[in-house]
Order: sequence, then C-alpha cells, then structure tokens
Amino acid sequence: MLHLPFLSSFSSLHQSLILAFLIVISYFHRYARWGASGLILAFVVYESIVPVTQWAFKIFKWIAMFGFYVNYFQIGVGFIITGVGGVLAFFDQVAAQAKEEKEGARRSRR
Repeated sequence: MLHLPFLSSFSSLHQSLILAFLIVISYFHRYARWGASGLILAFVVYESIVPVTQWAFKIFKWIAMFGFYVNYFQIGVGFIITGVGGVLAFFDQVAAQAKEEKEGARRSRR
C-alpha cells in the first residue's frame, strides 16, 4: 500500500487498520491530531528532502559548470585575439620593413 518507514513491514490490511485507527483517534483528540500531523509532516519532510537536495545539487553543479565553461571560453577567446593581434603586428612590421627597403632602394637609384 504505502512505503511508510514503520508500517511497510505489515500487510496492506494491517496498514489500513492502523491508519484508520490513528485517524479515528486524531478525530476525537486534539493532541493526538497534533501528533499525527507532526508524524505526517516529519514523513513528508523525510521523503521530500532527498529529491530536493538532489535537484539543488544538480542545479548548483550546473551553474558552477556553466561558470567554468564561460571562464574558459573567455580565456580561449583572449588567446585567439592575442594570437591574431600578434600575427597582424608581425605583418605590420614586415610591411614597414618592406616599405623602408623599397624607399631605400629608390634613394640609392637616384
């Protein structure tokens, strides 16, 4: 019937009888109702804390991994931009040297 921590070892009939007895008692007695409500609340918290913590762990892990990927992507883009800038600076230097040599060759001809 239900997977309750203490009642799951009994048969379905006994589980139903125990739960019906607790419902009848909690109907007539206020403190028993508070006790039954407390037990139900404790069971719900006990059963829901595991999936909630698993989802929270997965969400926090996803956020952390996303942050790492963004960080490494930024570093990679920085490397690419630095490389392209170095290549452009090299070509600019080569072009300047070629221009100087061409002007030097013109001056020597005159």
